[in-house]
Amino acid sequence: MDKNQERRLVKAASKDPQAFGALYDAYVGRILSYTYRLLGSFTDAEEATSETFYKALRAIGRFRWRRCGFLPWLYRIAANESANVQRRRAKGAESPLPDQLPGPVRDELEEAEAAWSGRELARALARALAEIDPRDRHIVTLHYFQGETYAVIAQSAGVKESAVRVRAMRALRKLEQILEMEGWNHGRAHDAGWAAGVDGCAEVPGLPEAAARL
Repeated sequence: MDKNQERRLVKAASKDPQAFGALYDAYVGRILSYTYRLLGSFTDAEEATSETFYKALRAIGRFRWRRCGFLPWLYRIAANESANVQRRRAKGAESPLPDQLPGPVRDELEEAEAAWSGRELARALARALAEIDPRDRHIVTLHYFQGETYAVIAQSAGVKESAVRVRAMRALRKLEQILEMEGWNHGRAHDAGWAAGVDGCAEVPGLPEAAARL
């Protein structure tokens, strides 16, 4: 969806709640994928996503357009709702993905599920992500797993792009330290095929090559 179309839809939805459906259809997959990556449970991610769109619909009249559009605002709400879900319940086992999901949404979730696969290193990274500052986890998840730009992340977090880059670098180093404490040195992580195993992403949290690209 281009920004002009998105802007028209936001304006229409602020006056007619039924027009919000097009925005929901456009972004539900990305928000569900994001919350699933944060929470590791489909049930919890579905709850956080539902609350995200419910609150977005209620507050859309207060949304003010900025250069990266509507998605960063949704990510900000989703981050808050994911934190609320975590506070309400202890994190349990991963929930299987239901078969009835629409194709594009299921595709995004299957990619997210790869990041929470049964591989030993993936589990170690999930634990490491849970230990870092929630703001840093938001940045790492959006950039390295969702593929969002620093501009989108900066708008979603309400900070400057330069601050996002600095926080991303520091977060990667922190993740690297946590993984090393668990026995994952750089060579072992590389040999385990981590870069190929998580979304095919070459910029993998915990590897020095990733920090060098920032």
